[in-house]
Amino acid sequence: MSAAPSEPEKFSIDDMLDRLNGGVTQSPADGELVTRADGTQAIRVKKRKRRTDQPKKEEARKLQRLRNVQIAGVILLIFALSLVVGAMVIYSNSKPFRDSLIAKIESSTGATAELERFRVNPKSAVAGGLKLTWPSGNLLKSLNLKSLQAEISPTSFLGRSFNGEEILASTGTMELQLPTPGQSFPHQDEMLNSKAIHFDRYRIPDFSLTVGDQSEPAIHLTKSEASLNPVNISKHPQLSLYRGDLSLAGWPGLRLDRALFEFRGREIEIVGLRMLSESDNKGEFQLSGTIFPYKSESASTLAVALDSFEIAAILGPTLGRIINGKIDTRPTSKSNFFSFLPSQSPTSILDIAFQADPSSKIEIQGLPFLFALSRLLEDPWFEHPIFESDASGSIHRENGLTTLQNLNLESKARMALRGSLSINAEEIVSGTLQFGLAEGMIISSKNLQLTKIFGPLKDGFRWINLTITNS
Repeated sequence: MSAAPSEPEKFSIDDMLDRLNGGVTQSPADGELVTRADGTQAIRVKKRKRRTDQPKKEEARKLQRLRNVQIAGVILLIFALSLVVGAMVIYSNSKPFRDSLIAKIESSTGATAELERFRVNPKSAVAGGLKLTWPSGNLLKSLNLKSLQAEISPTSFLGRSFNGEEILASTGTMELQLPTPGQSFPHQDEMLNSKAIHFDRYRIPDFSLTVGDQSEPAIHLTKSEASLNPVNISKHPQLSLYRGDLSLAGWPGLRLDRALFEFRGREIEIVGLRMLSESDNKGEFQLSGTIFPYKSESASTLAVALDSFEIAAILGPTLGRIINGKIDTRPTSKSNFFSFLPSQSPTSILDIAFQADPSSKIEIQGLPFLFALSRLLEDPWFEHPIFESDASGSIHRENGLTTLQNLNLESKARMALRGSLSINAEEIVSGTLQFGLAEGMIISSKNLQLTKIFGPLKDGFRWINLTITNS
């Protein structure tokens, strides 16, 4: 009897995989040896647990927690700042803050302050108006500002100073009062260098200034633009004015072109003050020098320079109808100045040596003898004689009297005019003139009357003395 065929060898799936992988077997040490129900054996391997403490993931979790804390902190900080800012705004619009601000203004300026419709937000402050009134015995009398806007610093809410970049007022009117002769006002410039109220710039697009009595001011400026810088490169406050209508007591109408003032303690330096006549935008009247506003007994003297300026704007309308044209200052050491006393009786002296502007001409008209001479010579030029180059003289204004003196007008081969003309406060014109007629004009006219009227020949002309009056 043949032997029974042997039973086929049985393998588990793991054994088969081991053999396919090169016959590597797994030792029981790597797992647990178990016997299946069918009698086969296998090694049970325990599943490995995944590591939960990997360094990279732990660091990421820590970073996420830190970010969450930071975000929460920022939110809390914003909330806290909102509460603080809200509280500051509420306080700044309260009566205690407003009263504190008024007290700072008054302590800085020495004036009584009235503040209207004051409101504050975190970036700016606005007010309907601010009026400052100084007691008698001060150079400053009043300052009235309307529609104020201020760019304020955050420290204004907490510190002792109300400060920022700029205060802008839509309109401003300032009054200055002059001392009586012999009286001196106390020096007071705290409002320019105050620590309680301090801004980098103060600006008023529509500014008016009155110096002296309101009914008859010595100086009245309107429709000007003012800008005050409390601290500049020179460490002194500066006030600049741009444009405006200017009225000076006893003077013809003028227009301000621009001006720059620098405050140096008890002195005011006029760095430059340029004026225009009412009828011309090119000719210039310039002043410069130092004013002593707190010394009513000391005269302040300013240098004068004219550049193609209308002579009638200095002489006035009556005398300006007799002689007109554009003039320049003539260099001299004894003239070209404006001197005055800063008091209620501002005695002023203006002295200018002039010559005809090369691009203009000097014209004489309205003198009765010129009309008669024109008829005798049958030459209309003599009715309105024109002097294009050789024309010079000086202007002197003092105590309401304006004098055109040292007059020297010459038109070669025709005529010459020398002497002086004056006009007083009552508009009475007077003067003495030397009128010279060229010898050739007398000869060519063949008029015997001219030969009898004019004197002997001198400097190429025959002369006659004339007395002028319109009284």
